[in-house]
Amino acid sequence: MSQGRTNTQIEATNKIMVTFLIAMLVFITSAYIFSLVERESKWVQHIEREIVAKNP
Repeated sequence: MSQGRTNTQIEATNKIMVTFLIAMLVFITSAYIFSLVERESKWVQHIEREIVAKNP
């Protein structure tokens, strides 16, 4: 499977792949957290509008 590559080249490729996977995981996690916070924010704003409308 090494296809004639040296151990140093294989290790460098593995490090690049691991770095890429970690970056993808961080991006997906941050996007998910942002989505949850944004949803929560809209929900809180809706309740605030209802309270303000009931109390002139």
